[in-house]
Amino acid sequence: MAVNARTDYGLTNGASNVLKLIHLRDESKPSGLVWVQFDYEDVGKKTNRKTARNLYSI
Repeated sequence: MAVNARTDYGLTNGASNVLKLIHLRDESKPSGLVWVQFDYEDVGKKTNRKTARNLYSI
């Protein structure tokens, strides 16, 4: 990660992860979803549970 998104959930600048998939909606502009796997399984779990139903792409 490059920014502190939710420090209380472990989503912090420098949180190590592996890029798993880039899902583009429109190849002519930045849009879509980026799927990552964090090195520690508890990173982002609270955020994932709270936002899974509201997941959307730009």
